[in-house]
This record gives sequence, structure tokens and C-alpha cells, in this order.
Amino acid sequence: MLDLKTLAVQYIPISLELQNKPTEHQWDMKTIKTVNSIHEPLSNRVGQIHRWLHSYHVLQSFTAETEKKIAEEVIAYADNRKRMNLDMKQELILDEFNELVLRLQKYMKLNKSNKPRKVTSLVSKAIWCCYPEDIPIYDSYAEHALQILCRLSDIKINGKAKESNGEYARFLEAWFLVFKEIEPAIDPEFLKVYPYKIRVLDSLLWFIGQPKFDRI
Repeated sequence: MLDLKTLAVQYIPISLELQNKPTEHQWDMKTIKTVNSIHEPLSNRVGQIHRWLHSYHVLQSFTAETEKKIAEEVIAYADNRKRMNLDMKQELILDEFNELVLRLQKYMKLNKSNKPRKVTSLVSKAIWCCYPEDIPIYDSYAEHALQILCRLSDIKINGKAKESNGEYARFLEAWFLVFKEIEPAIDPEFLKVYPYKIRVLDSLLWFIGQPKFDRI
């Protein structure tokens, strides 16, 4: 059975080195600051989150008009938050995630199955800017990596998560179970450049989940 802490000790430094891009970190930090700067002109804040979401490729296939509306909705959500931190509690994270999903669904066209487009990755990235210490970021690499780690380390998702409405709820359940195992391997030195523990696991999942064989 896979020992997640041993894996983390070996591969977290490698994953961080591969992703250690100061300009990207600065871009993230600028976006967090701008989203939360209520006294800054609204157009600046909307423009910054719009550009940031674009850089993470979660606005693909939207029209320019819809992209702007999405960015405006994210800022409106940020300005009307009920809480300023979520204490890494899954139920609070899911509540806030679902609220932003509802806000954005009105901009989503129906797909061929007559269902709204999925916005899990988009919403997790947008809401992360509001709660950078609390929100695990969802993407396909992270999801695939979590599936692998859970199978190899015999971590099982409980029935409540399996039956919940939404892939992000299941993702959260797996993410926090893995995070509990690897957290002791997060050296404080890792946080000097980029001070968010959750992004350390993000980096490790990216490293494990990407479909390339040259990242070793």
C-alpha cells in the first residue's frame, strides 16, 4: 500500500521546483489583492479577474460579452461574502462554491444533453481568489491524481460524498483525506515564497496527474 507521506516527502520538492514561477505567483497574489480591494475602481477589479481566469484557460468557448459578465459576477460575489475565511471546513467551502455556481449558471448555455455547462474548474479557481487559504482548486489533472492516490493508498470516499450532488463535493472529500496524510511533509520552507499550504498539494497533484512522461 502506498505511503502518502513518504511520497510527499520525495515529490513535493520536485513538483514545486517544476512550478516555481515567480511571475505566476506574483500574478496570483496581485489578483487576490485586487479582488479584495473594494476601494479600487470596479473596472480594474473586473479586468484583473477576467485576465487571470483567462490565463488559467477556464473561459474557453464563451463570448467576450459573457466573459465580462462572469468576471463581474465573481466580483459581485466577492463583495457580498458572508464570511472572510472558511477555516478549511468542507461544508463551508461547499456552501460558498454552490453559491457562486448558482450565480454563474445563468450565463451557461445548455449542452446537447440539455444540461448547463459544467463550471467546476472555473468556480473553484474564481472562489480561490476569495479564500486562498481554504479552496482546493479543481481540474482534470488533480482529479485524476487523487483517484490514483486514493486507490493506491486504500483511501475510500464515504457514502455521503458519493451520493452528494456534484463532482466538487466528491473531489473535496478525496482532497482532504489525502491532504491529512501529506500535511506533515509540508516543510515551512515551502511556504516562504508562496504562503498557502493548499497550493502545495495542488502542485503535487499537478505533477502526478499530468499526461507526460518527461516530468520525473
